[in-house]
Amino acid sequence: MKRLIITALTALTLNIQLSAQEVVRVDRITRYSQAVDKASDRIDDVQTKMEEGKQMEAEGKALKKSSKSEKQAFAKQQKKLTKEFEKKKKRLSKQMKSKDKEEKAEARVELKSLSTDYKVELKEAKSNVKEAVRNYKKSIKLINKGKANAKKNKGKLKDVKYKHKVAKKRLEDAEKKEARKD
Repeated sequence: MKRLIITALTALTLNIQLSAQEVVRVDRITRYSQAVDKASDRIDDVQTKMEEGKQMEAEGKALKKSSKSEKQAFAKQQKKLTKEFEKKKKRLSKQMKSKDKEEKAEARVELKSLSTDYKVELKEAKSNVKEAVRNYKKSIKLINKGKANAKKNKGKLKDVKYKHKVAKKRLEDAEKKEARKD
């Protein structure tokens, strides 16, 4: 009787162990397929980040180009304002040398209003030039950041593709083993 119970328990234990091994094999295949899926997702993520880096770089280049042209245009505007002011100032200075008091007073008032307008316009032109310079610096930062991100993600992509390849190989090997045992 004791022998019968012991053999029954032994057979039951061996049966449980065999079924547990089958579960492990299935779990191994599932685990490897999940690893392949995860690696594929990471490849997509890294490629998306690389595209973002390239877009950032392109955006920086466009901003650089526009800010350069804006800076040049505002600098020309500033020179033009200065030249116009000097011409008008010279004309008014001649009027101020006149002997007629009314003409002198008129010229003085006109010169004062001209100076005020010139200062306002010049201040605006200078602020526009500063803004263009700020945009230029920002564009340089964008370009550098985009290049750095693209370079960093290029290395990551290489690593992730290698991990994907390894996971795929493991999955194929596990499936071959499973097929041989069946």
